[in-house]
Amino acid sequence: MKQIYDVILQDGHLDDYFQRCLKEHNQS
Repeated sequence: MKQIYDVILQDGHLDDYFQRCLKEHNQS
């Protein structure tokens, strides 16, 4: 799982998408 997450972090677009999802999830 960490390998996949590291690859996602290397992609700014996917990282931004992940951050938005996490923020929305935390707010609700």
